[in-house]
Amino acid sequence: MNSQHSTQPGRPVTPMPRRSRSHSASAGFTLVEVTLSIGLLSFSLLALIGLVPSGLGALRDSLDQTTRAQIVQRISNDLALTDFSTISTAPIYFDQEGQTLRSSTGAHYRVDLYDTAPTLPGLTDTEQAGLHSQLKCIRIGIQRTEGELQSATTVHWYSLQVAKR
Repeated sequence: MNSQHSTQPGRPVTPMPRRSRSHSASAGFTLVEVTLSIGLLSFSLLALIGLVPSGLGALRDSLDQTTRAQIVQRISNDLALTDFSTISTAPIYFDQEGQTLRSSTGAHYRVDLYDTAPTLPGLTDTEQAGLHSQLKCIRIGIQRTEGELQSATTVHWYSLQVAKR
């Protein structure tokens, strides 16, 4: 009997051809190559994930700036339609989209209006007083609020001049 194992009786077993060592080494990736590529991929993804918070912060700042511009535009339009002598300086509250609210509940922005006397260089005190009856300088302070009103938030200031109609 043949010393090699045969699957069929009486038939000699032919050994399988061996692959050359150089052929099998180039057929795939080595463990070192796989480890290095995973490390490089992990480092790249970590760097990208590190940029996400700064991108979200820039997005929030941009949305805040856009909403504040809408609020100033809304106030400007309201002042243009309001009787000159009845301009109110009471706080106004707005939601996150710049829509006016009736109370501070759910407010994201608080707006304070200040009526100041306009000043023009070269005018006397009497002329300045007469100017105030025809022209008002309205300072608009907008601060972002989170739930309860916070006194430590940044106030963004804008200025409008309103003339008597």
